[in-house]
Parts: sequence; C-alpha cells; structure tokens
Amino acid sequence: MLFHLDFIFIDDFCSQMRNFAFILFIGFACIQLLASFEPQGKQRKITFANENLVGHIKWVKVTHYGAVVRGAPIRNTKESWTYNEYGHLIENDKYDTISKPCRKTIYQYFPNGDLKETMDSTAETNMQRIRANTEPVKFIWRANTFNQIAIQKYTYRYDALGSLLYSAKCTYYNGRYCECTYYIGSSWDTCRNMTKYYYDSSGKILEELTFNGDTIHPCASTLFRYNKMGQFTEKDESKSTRVANTCDYGNNLEPDENTVLKRDTKGRVIDKTTYWFNIYLTRDEKTTFDNSGDTLETVQADYAGKDTVHFLKRKEVKQFIKNNHTLQDDVYDANGMLTDYTISHFDLKKHLSDKEQFHITYNNAGTGDTVMVYHIINDNHFNRIEDDRYTNDGKVVYKDTYQYNYDRVGNWVEQLLVNDSNPEIITEREIHYLPNHK
Repeated sequence: MLFHLDFIFIDDFCSQMRNFAFILFIGFACIQLLASFEPQGKQRKITFANENLVGHIKWVKVTHYGAVVRGAPIRNTKESWTYNEYGHLIENDKYDTISKPCRKTIYQYFPNGDLKETMDSTAETNMQRIRANTEPVKFIWRANTFNQIAIQKYTYRYDALGSLLYSAKCTYYNGRYCECTYYIGSSWDTCRNMTKYYYDSSGKILEELTFNGDTIHPCASTLFRYNKMGQFTEKDESKSTRVANTCDYGNNLEPDENTVLKRDTKGRVIDKTTYWFNIYLTRDEKTTFDNSGDTLETVQADYAGKDTVHFLKRKEVKQFIKNNHTLQDDVYDANGMLTDYTISHFDLKKHLSDKEQFHITYNNAGTGDTVMVYHIINDNHFNRIEDDRYTNDGKVVYKDTYQYNYDRVGNWVEQLLVNDSNPEIITEREIHYLPNHK
C-alpha cells in the first residue's frame, strides 16, 4: 500500500511538473511573441508615414504598369521596401522597365536602433555625347553604363548615462565620380565626405561639421544655441570657399547665415529671423497664437538687397480659422498687392481634405483677374483622388483622378491614375504584414 501511495505521489508530481513546464513554455512563447512585436525599451516606428500606410508592415512591393503615360508607352517598373520587426527599413530595391535590378540599398542598425551603415549599389545607363573619329568632325551618342557603390558609415559616442555626445556620418565611393563630380579612383579607404555631430549631456546638438576631401579642415560649420530652459534659440552657419575647378575648400570658415528664434513665456516660437553674414535681414517670420494655444496667424516677410538698398521682396500671411478647420495662405508682392492665395480644409484630426490655390493677374488699370491654378481632393483614407493643375491664364496643364482598392487593414493595394478621362497608370502594392499583426 505504501508502494502504491508512493507511485501515486510520483505520478502526481510528474503531472504537476508537466503542467508547470507547459505553462513555462506558453509564457516563454508569449514573451517571444511580444518581444518580436515591440521589444523592451523600443517602440516600433511608423512605417511609410508619408504614404499613409498603416499597420506593422514587413515588406512592400510596388509595381507600375499601364498603356500610356503622358503620350508615351510605359513598361513595368518596380520598387520594394523591406522592414525589420522594429519598423526600420533594411532594404530598398529598384528595377528598370525590363525588370532588371538597377539599384539596391541595404541598411544596418546597431542593437539600440541607431543606423550603422547603408550600402547603395547603383547600376545606371546614360547617353554620352562623344566626338567621332571622322572627317568632317561629327558627334555621336553612345550608351555609357557604369556601376557605383556608395557606403555611408555612422558612428556614435555616448557617456556613462547613455546620453549621445558625438556622432559622425562618413561616405565612401567605389566609382569614378563623387557628389562633387570629380575623379576619386576606386579606393575604399579614403573617406571623401564626412559630417560630425556634437551633443551636450542632454542629447541636444551643439555643433555640426562637414568635411569634403579630408577629415581635418571642415568646409561648413553650424553652431546651435539654447536658452536656460533648453529650448533652441539660435543657429550660426559658416562656410569656406571652394577652390576653382576642384572640390577642395579653403581652411578659413566665413559667416554665412544666422537664424534667431524668439519665444513667448510658454516656449512657443513667436519670431524667427534670418540674417545673411549676421548683418542683413533676409527673412522675418512672426507667429501669433489664440487663447487655446493653436496657431492663429503666421506672417513671413522676405527681403533682398544689401547695405542701403534693402527692400521687402515678398510677404506671406497664413491664417488659421478654427470654426471651419480652414487654413488661408495669402502671398503679397513687394508693393503689397495680393498675387496668390490658397485655401485648405482639414478634418477634426487636422488631415487635409481639399486644397485650392488661386493666382491673381493685374492689368494696367489695377484690376485683378483671379484664376484657380491648383486643386486637390483627398478621400477618407487621406489619399489623393483628384489633382488638377492650370496655368496662370486658366489653361489646363493636367487633370488627374485616382481610384483605389483597399485591403482589410486600410492600405490601398491598387491605384488607377486617370488623366482627362483616359486610364494611364495602374500601380499595385503587395503588402506583407508581420505574423503577429492585429
């Protein structure tokens, strides 16, 4: 009987252990699932915010095809974007009209999410005008195909508390031409373009230095200043002069532009002024707020000239009308005459619903003739469904409409562009979401 009880005890113990192991397994699986969805200390970034894409997206492939584009035949063109579980872009691929890869960009990140490196591989074909060995001399066009790889490497330096103190971006080229279009050979070891950033202990940027050709003498410098509350108030930009016919710069930095921000007691920017060489005012932007803190009006004045010849060139006034969620943007010339104005309507969440832009042409008698030059309308998903452009005298430049098919998440997967009632381009988006997307 005792032996039998021991058996029951052992069997019960094993059963409890199996249950406990199963609970551990389920718990671990849940933790893994949550970790892959949103790791501790990290928030998933918004993917493709500018394209109104929603949801946690793994990758997107876009294909354009159609019969005619602006009177010319079109072939398929494709582009795809791939993201990791944190919402960081890790690969961007582009294909030409015959579906041949023409560009690939790969992104790498540090464990904390900081960008570590980008590698941009480009294969391009352009037409080059050359001199033929003939008499009389003739010039012919020849296809010139070249491959180039540009690598950007990022470095960061933190203090003991994890605050960013320094970061740098360096660009390497493996090709014949750099951004300044001069020959640099094919060395991987020479850094031609570099930007260094310096921060204070709270993570605010203090200085930005740009180098071209070496890493000792900067060709541009930007200094940032803050008030006692830690709010950005001033920016000084300096540049050196480029040596003629080269991409080399002198060693002396000269003041170029100065920007000063004035804030009210609540820290809001109420005046932003820009000076050339810290002397001549080039732009003055003043902002007023209503009692609830929303922007009521923004007045931007552009100036031109130097020394004693200093005059108003352009003035722009933006008025926000809260009761009907409207923004009116008026542009005046140097004589104070209204030349352009734009009316935009928004929904309660400040998403753009429609926008109309008008131009006024004055005759010798001073009478103005108003013509609509631009008009757009968005649907409930904030995607454009109508896009019209006109010249200043009212002639149609183009009249485009867009039709969409949406998936269950709310992203469009097919877009049809119709120009003047003629279907032109069909764009398809193949969207794959993360497995744990809800």
